[in-house]
Amino acid sequence: MAIAADQDTQVIVPSHRGRDLPTGTLRNIMITARIPEKEWKSP
Repeated sequence: MAIAADQDTQVIVPSHRGRDLPTGTLRNIMITARIPEKEWKSP
């Protein structure tokens, strides 16, 4: 994870060596990024 000092911005690059990204990890990234659930959660 990298944080830009001049902008309150984070870049998260998950790496799981060719495996699927765990759902919990993806969910945590979306919540931390403040992306509303309605934009990424299945109905």
